[in-house]
Amino acid sequence: MAQILTGRINLSKIPEALIKRNAAGEAFVWVDVAERREPSQYGDTHNISIYDSANRQKIYIGELRPRDIGGATADARPSAYPPKVAPAPIAPRPMNNAQAEMDPSAPDDMPDIF
Repeated sequence: MAQILTGRINLSKIPEALIKRNAAGEAFVWVDVAERREPSQYGDTHNISIYDSANRQKIYIGELRPRDIGGATADARPSAYPPKVAPAPIAPRPMNNAQAEMDPSAPDDMPDIF
């Protein structure tokens, strides 16, 4: 069964000085993801951190945990979502008597539904 890492990032812990902008004006931060020696009490197996080189400190901003997504490939949809299936074909709506008069191929015994 395939797995992904899912988790959260505490954006409040990221200093403004570490938020960079690219040529398109998009904001980003460089992050490090490290595996924990042992899982936390909540099942987190990885930490997300950023390094503040000006203050020479590592700032932990989040954690990740594995989640099964089913199937044999990593691009499978998470099991929390229903599988995509094609909708059932919709049967044509029966015609009323006025529509049947306009359509010569319609059967004569159609009930008036309007």
